[in-house]
Amino acid sequence: MREVRVLKVTRVSFSPLDGARPEPVKLSFDVQWIRFPPLQTLLLFSTDRPIPTLVEELRESLSRTLSRYYALAGKFTAVDGTGDLVISFSGDGDDGVDFLWAEAEGIDFQRLTDDPHNETEAFSARVPILDVNQLPAPVISAQVTGFPGRVWQLGSLFTTWRAMSIASLKNRGTATHRPSAFAALAAHIWLSVVRAKGIPSDDLICPLLFPVDCRRRLDPLVEDGYFGNCVKPCVAVAKASELLADGDEAFKAACAAVRRAFQEGTREPLSDLEHSTIKFPPTGFPIERLANVSGSPRFRMYDADFGWGGRPRRVELLSMNGNGKKAGRDEEGGVQLSVSISRLRMDAFSSSMDGLQV
Repeated sequence: MREVRVLKVTRVSFSPLDGARPEPVKLSFDVQWIRFPPLQTLLLFSTDRPIPTLVEELRESLSRTLSRYYALAGKFTAVDGTGDLVISFSGDGDDGVDFLWAEAEGIDFQRLTDDPHNETEAFSARVPILDVNQLPAPVISAQVTGFPGRVWQLGSLFTTWRAMSIASLKNRGTATHRPSAFAALAAHIWLSVVRAKGIPSDDLICPLLFPVDCRRRLDPLVEDGYFGNCVKPCVAVAKASELLADGDEAFKAACAAVRRAFQEGTREPLSDLEHSTIKFPPTGFPIERLANVSGSPRFRMYDADFGWGGRPRRVELLSMNGNGKKAGRDEEGGVQLSVSISRLRMDAFSSSMDGLQV
């Protein structure tokens, strides 16, 4: 039987360093994303240490973390009268984070980490469910799942692009505008999504929604210890006929569109933040023509270190919808791409990717 059993649920509370009840935290960059489903990230590690020991160490680490980054222990709340969203604290002992300890049965951990093909359900049970359907709503929850190590047949798509392949792909850009690794990969898969969806070669727009990390693009710069959301959405647009052009013309058009969107979005990152909200799908664009990227190599999830040594064997962003793809750093110079697309279109997408291989 393949299942995940929750063994224990603990409420990890926090004690502010100064002992005072924290004031509400007003949201900034976060407001734009509040309409979206919660972000679900899965990190898979391999270790010989006993799971109960790791669970207790992680629980204690979370408790210490909350004392410094206490906003994680609050709840999203609407301010009476204004409707503004803040992270508030009750001060009655209820502030904290749900911490789940679970065990997976009938699952081969090796296959889960190494198999390039998997169903969404193969990963989804490894992350906790966060109820945010109504306010007040929790900010985060955490789950640690142990694997006894039994066989399970898996069957979405992820691939790791090595540094050499990325360099070759970047060389296909124009001589005057050689794309970044992220722009090249985003453009490459954008073309594959358009082909997989069978979109006709017409003059209608196909948008690509992608995030930009603004931490190093603010003036003045935020400090290295900044903790918070500093991600802004950008929308690249191109005609279907441009993305379906012959040869490298389609790739060059896609790279140019990504570059324009990036430049427009980062020229003054804060200029429209106060009054902006993300429209999904972007206003005026039919959702069947939309592709979107979640994550970035700059977020460096594969550098996560919880103290027992070694990097994650695999990182997956489970909150992508059927039009999404995630780009995250794997080994040095390489980038992992995880694609979420309907089963009916996956074969067409894989075929298109093979046809575009560098």
